[in-house]
Amino acid sequence: MTLPIRVLGTGGTISCTHDASGHLVPTLNTADLLAQAGFAGQLGATLVADDVMSIDSSSVTLSQLDELLGHISRAREGSAAVVVLHGTDTMEETLMAVDLRFGADVPVIFTGAQRPADDPSPDGPGNIAGAVELAQKLYDQSGGGAWLHFGGEDLPARGAYKAHTTADAPFRSAVAGGGDDPTPVICGDSVGRSGTLAGLRVPIVATYSGDDGSLVRFATSQPIDGLVIEALGSGNVPQPVAEALGELATRRPEVPVVISTRVVEGGVAAIYGGAGGGASLAALGTGAWATGGSLRPSQLRMALLHRLAVQKES
Repeated sequence: MTLPIRVLGTGGTISCTHDASGHLVPTLNTADLLAQAGFAGQLGATLVADDVMSIDSSSVTLSQLDELLGHISRAREGSAAVVVLHGTDTMEETLMAVDLRFGADVPVIFTGAQRPADDPSPDGPGNIAGAVELAQKLYDQSGGGAWLHFGGEDLPARGAYKAHTTADAPFRSAVAGGGDDPTPVICGDSVGRSGTLAGLRVPIVATYSGDDGSLVRFATSQPIDGLVIEALGSGNVPQPVAEALGELATRRPEVPVVISTRVVEGGVAAIYGGAGGGASLAALGTGAWATGGSLRPSQLRMALLHRLAVQKES
Protein backbone atom coordinates (compact mmCIF):
# COMPACT_ATOMS: atom_id res chain seq x y z
CA MET A 1 0.00 0.00 0.00
CA THR A 2 1.56 3.28 -1.11
CA LEU A 3 -1.27 5.72 -0.43
CA PRO A 4 -1.91 6.78 3.18
CA ILE A 5 -4.91 5.98 5.32
CA ARG A 6 -6.46 9.20 6.60
CA VAL A 7 -7.90 9.05 10.11
CA LEU A 8 -10.52 11.68 10.90
CA GLY A 9 -11.34 12.47 14.52
CA THR A 10 -14.80 13.78 15.35
CA GLY A 11 -14.92 13.39 19.14
CA GLY A 12 -16.92 10.80 21.04
CA THR A 13 -16.10 8.59 24.00
CA ILE A 14 -12.94 7.38 22.29
CA SER A 15 -11.39 10.86 22.72
CA CYS A 16 -12.58 11.40 26.30
CA THR A 17 -10.91 11.24 29.70
CA HIS A 18 -12.27 12.00 33.17
CA ASP A 19 -11.98 15.53 34.51
CA ALA A 20 -11.52 16.47 38.17
CA SER A 21 -15.25 16.04 38.75
CA GLY A 22 -15.27 12.58 37.23
CA HIS A 23 -17.10 13.70 34.11
CA LEU A 24 -16.05 12.61 30.64
CA VAL A 25 -14.68 15.38 28.43
CA PRO A 26 -12.90 15.20 25.05
CA THR A 27 -9.19 15.76 25.66
CA LEU A 28 -7.24 13.58 23.19
CA ASN A 29 -6.68 14.43 19.56
CA THR A 30 -6.48 11.94 16.72
CA ALA A 31 -2.68 11.70 16.81
CA ASP A 32 -2.86 10.91 20.55
CA LEU A 33 -5.36 8.14 19.88
CA LEU A 34 -3.30 6.63 17.07
CA ALA A 35 -0.24 6.66 19.31
CA GLN A 36 -2.24 4.96 22.09
CA ALA A 37 -3.21 2.31 19.53
CA GLY A 38 0.46 1.66 18.71
CA PHE A 39 0.72 3.62 15.47
CA ALA A 40 3.03 6.44 16.59
CA GLY A 41 5.76 5.33 14.18
CA GLN A 42 3.41 5.50 11.19
CA LEU A 43 2.00 8.99 11.77
CA GLY A 44 2.54 11.25 8.78
CA ALA A 45 3.52 8.31 6.58
CA THR A 46 1.07 5.45 6.18
CA LEU A 47 -1.36 7.11 8.60
CA VAL A 48 -2.40 10.77 8.48
CA ALA A 49 -4.29 12.14 11.49
CA ASP A 50 -6.79 14.95 11.06
CA ASP A 51 -9.01 16.46 13.76
CA VAL A 52 -12.03 17.66 11.81
CA MET A 53 -14.64 18.08 14.56
CA SER A 54 -15.19 17.58 18.29
CA ILE A 55 -18.85 16.81 18.81
CA ASP A 56 -21.09 14.77 21.05
CA SER A 57 -22.69 12.46 18.51
CA SER A 58 -26.00 12.57 20.39
CA SER A 59 -26.21 16.28 19.52
CA VAL A 60 -24.98 16.18 15.91
CA THR A 61 -27.04 18.34 13.55
CA LEU A 62 -27.72 17.85 9.86
CA SER A 63 -25.52 20.87 9.19
CA GLN A 64 -22.65 19.22 11.06
CA LEU A 65 -23.31 16.00 9.17
CA ASP A 66 -23.02 17.90 5.89
CA GLU A 67 -19.71 19.30 7.16
CA LEU A 68 -18.43 15.84 8.06
CA LEU A 69 -19.45 14.45 4.67
CA GLY A 70 -17.40 17.23 3.11
CA HIS A 71 -14.37 16.30 5.20
CA ILE A 72 -14.75 12.64 4.21
CA SER A 73 -15.12 13.57 0.55
CA ARG A 74 -11.85 15.50 0.61
CA ALA A 75 -10.08 12.82 2.68
CA ARG A 76 -10.97 10.15 0.12
CA GLU A 77 -8.95 11.95 -2.55
CA GLY A 78 -5.46 10.48 -2.77
CA SER A 79 -6.04 8.05 0.10
CA ALA A 80 -6.05 4.29 0.29
CA ALA A 81 -8.89 4.48 2.81
CA VAL A 82 -10.48 6.71 5.42
CA VAL A 83 -11.03 5.80 9.07
CA VAL A 84 -13.53 7.91 11.02
CA LEU A 85 -13.52 8.03 14.83
CA HIS A 86 -17.11 8.76 15.87
CA GLY A 87 -19.37 8.61 18.91
CA THR A 88 -21.57 5.53 19.08
CA ASP A 89 -24.93 7.20 19.81
CA THR A 90 -25.61 8.22 16.21
CA MET A 91 -22.89 6.29 14.42
CA GLU A 92 -25.53 4.26 12.55
CA GLU A 93 -27.04 7.40 11.01
CA THR A 94 -23.69 8.81 9.91
CA LEU A 95 -22.70 5.42 8.51
CA MET A 96 -25.87 5.36 6.41
CA ALA A 97 -25.29 8.91 5.16
CA VAL A 98 -21.75 8.01 4.08
CA ASP A 99 -22.88 4.76 2.46
CA LEU A 100 -25.50 6.57 0.38
CA ARG A 101 -23.31 9.54 -0.51
CA PHE A 102 -20.12 7.88 -1.74
CA GLY A 103 -19.25 5.09 -4.11
CA ALA A 104 -17.49 1.87 -3.23
CA ASP A 105 -14.08 2.80 -4.65
CA VAL A 106 -12.49 4.01 -1.39
CA PRO A 107 -13.11 2.21 1.93
CA VAL A 108 -14.50 4.38 4.74
CA ILE A 109 -14.31 2.61 8.10
CA PHE A 110 -16.03 3.90 11.25
CA THR A 111 -15.06 3.00 14.78
CA GLY A 112 -15.22 4.43 18.28
CA ALA A 113 -15.22 3.29 21.88
CA GLN A 114 -17.53 2.28 24.69
CA ARG A 115 -15.00 3.22 27.37
CA PRO A 116 -12.89 6.40 27.66
CA ALA A 117 -9.20 6.60 26.88
CA ASP A 118 -8.16 6.69 30.56
CA ASP A 119 -10.18 3.60 31.50
CA PRO A 120 -8.04 0.82 33.02
CA SER A 121 -8.97 -1.26 29.96
CA PRO A 122 -9.88 1.11 27.12
CA ASP A 123 -11.41 -0.45 24.03
CA GLY A 124 -10.57 2.43 21.71
CA PRO A 125 -7.00 1.34 20.85
CA GLY A 126 -8.11 -2.14 19.79
CA ASN A 127 -10.98 -0.73 17.76
CA ILE A 128 -8.66 1.68 15.97
CA ALA A 129 -6.20 -1.11 15.22
CA GLY A 130 -9.01 -3.27 13.85
CA ALA A 131 -10.39 -0.44 11.74
CA VAL A 132 -6.97 0.25 10.22
CA GLU A 133 -6.51 -3.46 9.54
CA LEU A 134 -9.91 -3.64 7.81
CA ALA A 135 -9.09 -0.53 5.78
CA GLN A 136 -5.82 -2.07 4.60
CA LYS A 137 -7.53 -5.37 3.79
CA LEU A 138 -10.29 -3.73 1.73
CA TYR A 139 -7.79 -1.57 -0.14
CA ASP A 140 -5.58 -4.57 -0.93
CA GLN A 141 -8.62 -6.47 -2.20
CA SER A 142 -9.87 -3.48 -4.22
CA GLY A 143 -12.91 -3.35 -1.96
CA GLY A 144 -14.59 -0.26 -0.66
CA GLY A 145 -17.74 1.29 0.67
CA ALA A 146 -18.68 2.26 4.21
CA TRP A 147 -18.02 -0.21 7.02
CA LEU A 148 -18.06 -0.39 10.80
CA HIS A 149 -15.40 -2.11 12.89
CA PHE A 150 -16.19 -2.43 16.57
CA GLY A 151 -15.39 -4.98 19.25
CA GLY A 152 -13.68 -7.31 16.80
CA GLU A 153 -16.63 -7.32 14.40
CA ASP A 154 -16.85 -5.94 10.86
CA LEU A 155 -20.28 -4.84 9.65
CA PRO A 156 -21.38 -3.14 6.44
CA ALA A 157 -22.77 0.32 7.07
CA ARG A 158 -26.20 -0.38 5.69
CA GLY A 159 -28.17 -2.23 8.34
CA ALA A 160 -25.82 -1.48 11.27
CA TYR A 161 -27.46 -0.40 14.52
CA LYS A 162 -26.45 -0.11 18.17
CA ALA A 163 -28.07 -2.97 20.06
CA HIS A 164 -26.42 -2.64 23.50
CA THR A 165 -25.57 0.45 25.51
CA THR A 166 -22.36 -0.82 27.13
CA ALA A 167 -21.15 -4.06 25.50
CA ASP A 168 -17.72 -4.17 23.87
CA ALA A 169 -19.36 -5.28 20.62
CA PRO A 170 -22.61 -3.29 20.74
CA PHE A 171 -23.55 -3.23 17.06
CA ARG A 172 -25.64 -5.67 15.05
CA SER A 173 -26.84 -5.83 11.46
CA ALA A 174 -30.53 -5.58 10.62
CA VAL A 175 -30.00 -7.08 7.16
CA ALA A 176 -27.60 -9.91 8.05
CA GLY A 177 -28.98 -13.33 7.26
CA GLY A 178 -31.18 -12.21 4.41
CA GLY A 179 -33.03 -9.28 5.97
CA ASP A 180 -34.80 -7.09 3.42
CA ASP A 181 -32.96 -3.87 2.50
CA PRO A 182 -35.46 -1.34 1.09
CA THR A 183 -32.85 1.33 0.31
CA PRO A 184 -33.14 1.01 -3.50
CA VAL A 185 -36.90 1.58 -3.27
CA ILE A 186 -36.62 4.53 -0.89
CA CYS A 187 -33.62 6.21 -2.54
CA GLY A 188 -34.17 5.37 -6.20
CA ASP A 189 -31.31 6.70 -8.31
CA SER A 190 -30.03 9.08 -5.60
CA VAL A 191 -27.40 6.65 -4.23
CA GLY A 192 -23.92 7.96 -4.97
CA ARG A 193 -25.13 11.52 -5.50
CA SER A 194 -24.71 14.52 -3.22
CA GLY A 195 -27.15 16.93 -1.66
CA THR A 196 -27.45 19.21 1.36
CA LEU A 197 -29.18 17.64 4.35
CA ALA A 198 -29.41 20.81 6.45
CA GLY A 199 -32.85 22.39 6.43
CA LEU A 200 -34.76 19.17 5.79
CA ARG A 201 -37.23 17.94 8.41
CA VAL A 202 -38.02 14.23 8.66
CA PRO A 203 -39.27 13.19 12.11
CA ILE A 204 -39.62 9.65 13.43
CA VAL A 205 -42.94 9.06 15.18
CA ALA A 206 -43.31 5.90 17.28
CA THR A 207 -46.71 4.39 17.87
CA TYR A 208 -47.90 2.29 20.80
CA SER A 209 -50.90 0.57 22.35
CA GLY A 210 -53.75 3.05 22.76
CA ASP A 211 -52.19 5.66 20.45
CA ASP A 212 -54.88 8.19 19.52
CA GLY A 213 -53.00 9.57 16.52
CA SER A 214 -52.31 12.96 18.12
CA LEU A 215 -48.52 12.69 17.74
CA VAL A 216 -48.81 11.92 14.03
CA ARG A 217 -51.29 14.78 13.60
CA PHE A 218 -48.97 17.18 15.42
CA ALA A 219 -45.93 16.08 13.42
CA THR A 220 -47.76 16.40 10.12
CA SER A 221 -49.11 19.83 11.05
CA GLN A 222 -45.51 21.07 10.96
CA PRO A 223 -43.58 21.94 7.77
CA ILE A 224 -42.08 18.46 7.37
CA ASP A 225 -40.47 17.04 4.24
CA GLY A 226 -41.04 13.38 5.05
CA LEU A 227 -42.07 11.05 7.86
CA VAL A 228 -40.88 7.75 9.31
CA ILE A 229 -43.41 5.77 11.35
CA GLU A 230 -42.07 3.30 13.91
CA ALA A 231 -45.00 0.90 13.77
CA LEU A 232 -45.89 -2.24 15.69
CA GLY A 233 -45.24 -5.84 14.70
CA SER A 234 -44.74 -6.31 10.98
CA GLY A 235 -45.80 -2.74 10.21
CA ASN A 236 -49.19 -2.20 11.83
CA VAL A 237 -50.59 0.80 13.71
CA PRO A 238 -53.68 1.52 15.84
CA GLN A 239 -56.73 2.63 13.87
CA PRO A 240 -56.51 6.32 14.95
CA VAL A 241 -52.93 6.46 13.65
CA ALA A 242 -54.02 4.95 10.35
CA GLU A 243 -56.73 7.60 10.12
CA ALA A 244 -54.18 10.36 10.76
CA LEU A 245 -51.90 8.94 8.06
CA GLY A 246 -54.86 8.76 5.70
CA GLU A 247 -55.52 12.44 6.31
CA LEU A 248 -51.89 13.19 5.49
CA ALA A 249 -52.08 11.17 2.26
CA THR A 250 -55.13 13.18 1.22
CA ARG A 251 -53.87 16.59 2.34
CA ARG A 252 -50.22 16.30 1.33
CA PRO A 253 -49.76 13.34 -1.02
CA GLU A 254 -46.29 14.57 -1.97
CA VAL A 255 -44.90 13.93 1.53
CA PRO A 256 -43.06 10.57 1.54
CA VAL A 257 -43.88 8.22 4.40
CA VAL A 258 -41.82 5.17 5.35
CA ILE A 259 -43.29 2.50 7.61
CA SER A 260 -40.80 0.80 9.94
CA THR A 261 -41.21 -1.31 13.07
CA ARG A 262 -40.13 -1.23 16.68
CA VAL A 263 -39.35 -4.96 16.46
CA VAL A 264 -35.62 -5.52 16.08
CA GLU A 265 -35.70 -8.57 13.81
CA GLY A 266 -37.95 -9.68 10.96
CA GLY A 267 -38.71 -6.41 9.23
CA VAL A 268 -41.89 -4.93 7.78
CA ALA A 269 -44.34 -6.85 5.62
CA ALA A 270 -47.61 -5.39 4.36
CA ILE A 271 -49.71 -8.49 4.99
CA TYR A 272 -52.41 -7.56 7.50
CA GLY A 273 -55.69 -5.96 6.51
CA GLY A 274 -57.97 -4.07 8.84
CA ALA A 275 -57.92 -0.35 9.57
CA GLY A 276 -54.35 -0.26 10.88
CA GLY A 277 -52.83 -3.27 9.14
CA GLY A 278 -49.73 -2.94 7.04
CA ALA A 279 -51.55 -3.87 3.84
CA SER A 280 -54.16 -1.20 4.50
CA LEU A 281 -51.45 1.39 5.16
CA ALA A 282 -49.73 0.52 1.89
CA ALA A 283 -53.04 1.02 0.08
CA LEU A 284 -53.40 4.50 1.62
CA GLY A 285 -50.37 5.99 -0.02
CA THR A 286 -49.08 6.91 -3.41
CA GLY A 287 -45.66 6.21 -4.87
CA ALA A 288 -44.27 8.39 -2.09
CA TRP A 289 -44.97 5.65 0.48
CA ALA A 290 -42.67 2.74 1.21
CA THR A 291 -42.22 -0.04 3.72
CA GLY A 292 -38.97 -0.03 5.64
CA GLY A 293 -37.93 -3.66 5.32
CA SER A 294 -35.47 -4.75 8.00
CA LEU A 295 -33.64 -1.44 8.46
CA ARG A 296 -34.02 0.38 11.76
CA PRO A 297 -35.97 3.69 11.82
CA SER A 298 -32.76 5.70 12.31
CA GLN A 299 -31.23 4.51 9.05
CA LEU A 300 -34.53 4.67 7.18
CA ARG A 301 -34.79 8.33 8.15
CA MET A 302 -31.29 8.95 6.81
CA ALA A 303 -32.15 7.17 3.55
CA LEU A 304 -35.21 9.37 3.14
CA LEU A 305 -33.22 12.51 4.00
CA HIS A 306 -30.62 11.58 1.40
CA ARG A 307 -33.23 11.15 -1.31
CA LEU A 308 -34.89 14.44 -0.44
CA ALA A 309 -31.52 16.25 -0.39
CA VAL A 310 -30.64 14.99 -3.86
CA GLN A 311 -34.09 15.83 -5.21
CA LYS A 312 -33.86 19.32 -3.76
CA GLU A 313 -30.71 20.08 -5.73
CA SER A 314 -31.52 18.30 -8.98
